[in-house]
Amino acid sequence: MSRNERKAKREGGVNLHRELQEMSTPLGGIEEIAEELIELVKIPAALTKCLGNTALRPVRGLLLRGPPGTGKTSLVKYVSCQTGAHLVTINGPEVFGSRPGQTEENLQKIFEKTVLFSEEGLCILFIDEIDSLCPKKKPGETTSGQNASGLLLSFFDNLHESLSLLVIGATNRPGSLDPALRRPGRLDKEIMMNIPSYQQRLSILDIHIGKLSLGNDIDIEKLARMTNGYVGADLASLCHEAAYSAMSDTKDTAGSMQDRGHIRMKHFLCAAKSITPSTQKGSEGLIDTPPVVWDDIGGLEDTKLQIRQAIEWPIQHPEAFKRMGLPCPKGVLLHGPPGCCKTTLVRAAATSSGATFLSLSGAQLYSPYVGDSERKVTEIFHRARAGAPSILFLDEIDSIIGKRSDSSSQRSVQERVLSTLLNEMDGIGVRLDDQVVGGAKVMEGEVCPQESSDGSRKVQSVEDASDRRNVVVVAATNRRDLLDDALVRPGRMDRILYVPPPDTQARRQILNIYTKHMPVLDVDLDGIAMATENYTGADLESLCREAALKALTVDLCADVVKMEHFESALKLVKPSLSGNLIQKSQPSVPWSFCPKKH
Repeated sequence: MSRNERKAKREGGVNLHRELQEMSTPLGGIEEIAEELIELVKIPAALTKCLGNTALRPVRGLLLRGPPGTGKTSLVKYVSCQTGAHLVTINGPEVFGSRPGQTEENLQKIFEKTVLFSEEGLCILFIDEIDSLCPKKKPGETTSGQNASGLLLSFFDNLHESLSLLVIGATNRPGSLDPALRRPGRLDKEIMMNIPSYQQRLSILDIHIGKLSLGNDIDIEKLARMTNGYVGADLASLCHEAAYSAMSDTKDTAGSMQDRGHIRMKHFLCAAKSITPSTQKGSEGLIDTPPVVWDDIGGLEDTKLQIRQAIEWPIQHPEAFKRMGLPCPKGVLLHGPPGCCKTTLVRAAATSSGATFLSLSGAQLYSPYVGDSERKVTEIFHRARAGAPSILFLDEIDSIIGKRSDSSSQRSVQERVLSTLLNEMDGIGVRLDDQVVGGAKVMEGEVCPQESSDGSRKVQSVEDASDRRNVVVVAATNRRDLLDDALVRPGRMDRILYVPPPDTQARRQILNIYTKHMPVLDVDLDGIAMATENYTGADLESLCREAALKALTVDLCADVVKMEHFESALKLVKPSLSGNLIQKSQPSVPWSFCPKKH
């Protein structure tokens, strides 16, 4: 044996040992699915006589569907290791040949080998990316491209002859799979591998972190809360990035000797900034916003409290809402004059709640292709449900969708987008192949039972089950009168909040925030606040910036900003609000309840 052959054999043995070790690694968060698959593999072979004498037909085909990275391949390897079944894997693109008929030959060889293995014992045929091997037929497509699909379908039809063989297919695009393959008798059962919940993320992190050398400040519960929308592969990558960050952090001298070289919480927080969840990659609405805290916003105490009640409380305290029987709000509308920090309020709510933040504008939405805008609305709602709890922000919503007109004979693009948005907010139009929240189906008017803590059965309405998605649509506009009445009704926009211009006290707080890091000397902020009537927060920021530039204009070596500089800036920076603009942005009807006087 040559040196290269011995090296290849040694490397092959190492790779085989590593693969066997990965196959026997426990899975976090999907133990129930693993137990179900183990029963499907073992029970038919153990009860061959019983099944042969009765009309029962075992499950011979199974489809695992779900987003990428949820552990479909790892689950099949784990089940194969636990049951002792021989695993034969088909990767869709690997079996395709260059010459005609080569793909069918490769598949036929694999099928014959699988049947031989099943005669000797338990066997699992795993077809990864099965949608590439058996795609949906397109109109006008020739039959020559469907030979592989026909061969696969005929193989499924002959599976009843072997009770020790289970075929498992995996795909993240079930809508692209041939419907003929998904009927009972071929793929008898479908299992949805959802995006991990909080408890599942906690279990996955516990497994991955258990292999690392950790410090004393690791808060695994905080890591599980801040990783909304992360799949198992993302959490594994998070742990690897934290380990690399700890190894490269050689300048840390603040920690004790026993913590040096260990992975700390700061390494995980640093790694989380560089990892985007797999379910959000490629999304047009995913943006990176600078963190904003509530203390950075001056005034508007009542508005901030109402926004926290509508957005932050349902995400951070869902048990309190469940205890009081309160449904989570579906939508919040912020309207008011421009420059009154409506967008900043939404950013602060997203920062404090830790939710996935998605934003959609008219420039991203509209397309010259028919139906593309409606598809983008559906896609971004799908992304929001995948990363729940999430906030979907529609800034300047009056430019995206407007009122539906009765006089036009042909529906415009805005009306079609509005119809799609209303259906998505109502929970209508969620395809079964695209859903990311599992659950038993119920008929209209029925309720689904749920087990309580004391073992008794209690009922839960269908509406409560859909509220667990925690997707809040937040819209902002300065022209509420341009919105359609169907959008602003309760049940869609549950909270309609008016963001008023800052009053004198609020302007004083805003000036204090903007001058906090500015060297000022003998500046009367109270007097400036009283002299800036009809100034918005953006105007006050521009005023402070202009005053600092005035100080540098007088003396480039100046190190303080004085009152005279603010007085000069007041002559240049004029208020952007007027009485007519404030009147247009104000609500046309009072939103507070006023009892009638008898």
